[in-house]
Amino acid sequence: MRPKFVSRILAAATVAAACSSAQAVPVVVDLSNENPTSGVINGALFEWVSNQSTGTGVLYPFLSVKSDKGVTEGFNTDALDQLDNARSGAPSTNSGWTRSLLHSMVPIVEKGGQSFYQLLLDVNEPGGSKSLISLSGLKVYRTDDATLTNAARLSLTALWDMDAQGDSRVELNSRLNSGSGSGDMFAYIPTAGILGASGQYFVLYSQFGTPNPADAGGFEEWSILQGQNPPPPPPPIPEPETYALMLVGLGAVGLMARRRKARGG
Repeated sequence: MRPKFVSRILAAATVAAACSSAQAVPVVVDLSNENPTSGVINGALFEWVSNQSTGTGVLYPFLSVKSDKGVTEGFNTDALDQLDNARSGAPSTNSGWTRSLLHSMVPIVEKGGQSFYQLLLDVNEPGGSKSLISLSGLKVYRTDDATLTNAARLSLTALWDMDAQGDSRVELNSRLNSGSGSGDMFAYIPTAGILGASGQYFVLYSQFGTPNPADAGGFEEWSILQGQNPPPPPPPIPEPETYALMLVGLGAVGLMARRRKARGG
């Protein structure tokens, strides 16, 4: 998406949020039609994406949820049997992969002059009338507990919440992209209020199913794109002149030490 267009979308969303601050106004971002684009909820940009490359080392899945009860929810952790989380600890084509995620691993990108965490969602619902699904809840936490339980999560304060300004949602259509693991939507979560918080682990809670249910047997999976955060630059190599000054300084210190020792003797 073009940077100027993103800037306009984010600016318009900021104005709308300011106007509605006194009254919670739900937002619905519809990415389920034949020509999906993007939309903003509580400062986050939700953008439909065409099929992503899924070769080895490209995607790093960290949260899979699956349920046949209509509404499914979960969060990434190494703890087992939490909500509708798929099996933790190992990848599986039947149950997905759920695990803790270091905050330092989450890609941060710039869009429209603002910084965002970049997350990729892949929805796995069948075609036909059951291809529609609603992302009806999304929250971000930070913690130092890799085996966070749901009871412990509920005691934390969400650093970002999709429903902070009302019961908002994103409508998605798995039929628009073919195949599991191809990716359907980028969620760009603003780093403000999260980046400087404590906790080495990044925790994402998500809920699907209202109003379009998640009851068709597929699992919904969140991933990050690997290699998005560039490594920190190496320390600068001193210039030859700097080395020379260092040697002169060390020599002067050594000479002063010898003189003091001679006087003391």
